[in-house]
Amino acid sequence: MTKKIVQMPKPKKEYLNNSKIANYISTKQGDLFSSTMQLMTIPKKNIVVTVDLDADENLALSNPNITQYDMAVMDAVYTMMVNGAWVFTPEMVVRIMSGNFDQDVTPQKSASVVKSLHKLSLIRISIDCTNELRARKKIEKDDTAVLKSYLMPLREVEVRSANHRSVRRGYQLIEEPVLYTYANIINQIIDVPVELLEIADASGRGHLYDTDDVIVIKRAIIRRIEVLKDKKNNMNNGIIRYERYDSVAGISKGLFARLGYQESNYKNAKQWKKKRSSLNKIVTTILEDFSKEKYIAGYDIIREGKQKVVGVRIIL
Repeated sequence: MTKKIVQMPKPKKEYLNNSKIANYISTKQGDLFSSTMQLMTIPKKNIVVTVDLDADENLALSNPNITQYDMAVMDAVYTMMVNGAWVFTPEMVVRIMSGNFDQDVTPQKSASVVKSLHKLSLIRISIDCTNELRARKKIEKDDTAVLKSYLMPLREVEVRSANHRSVRRGYQLIEEPVLYTYANIINQIIDVPVELLEIADASGRGHLYDTDDVIVIKRAIIRRIEVLKDKKNNMNNGIIRYERYDSVAGISKGLFARLGYQESNYKNAKQWKKKRSSLNKIVTTILEDFSKEKYIAGYDIIREGKQKVVGVRIIL
């Protein structure tokens, strides 16, 4: 087998897929594979895209849900692709996700990325965006646009470090992932300075600890801020509620539920209260850092009564 040489890219910007499809499939509660999804993308014109997901047999016995962590992995791989690194290692993905390019990567973190990449390479996606691209005048009225591939079209390869000192398992991206092709066409890939995503090493000195929770929450908040900053969206509501129950849909909404944190996943109310407090601390620390970096003007804490924190308000 030919060994590929890899070198860690150090991009100035990182890219995040902020399309409605990406946000929906990574926050949807329940089975994504049982039926075709139709997502409204241009409400004023009643335009929808049709999305189908299908998992290979090898994934049938595991949990195929696509998570916000999986989205962070995909964003990291896409960022490397944009910077010319089509061949990469799991350790490189970890470093890109954290924005800390020189950190020592633990085996546990590498294993989490490998598990995610394996899952994403076995899930096929089909996006029929014909009507949307016609409405946006990206294609002619008689043309069609159906994008099909795996979420991460990868092959495993052996890679050699740039200094030729080690050989390890790596991956080669075969083609641009169609979820990003789609988002690119409709200008829904956002780019942000690496500094906004940077997280310290495991010591957490001066920053938050480099945990999956921090990676996921920081990216979710950035996506929300970028939507608020885009005047085309006509959004002036900077409120992020942690929990909200939709009685019509019969599901929990809010930041925590969308990111996969729900009280039902914990043994008792005490455990959930502790986790909830930890998540709130992450959110406020991130917003504090963003305020210092002048990315936002500030934020307010929203309370229910005098005690319980129920969310935050971002001030641009």
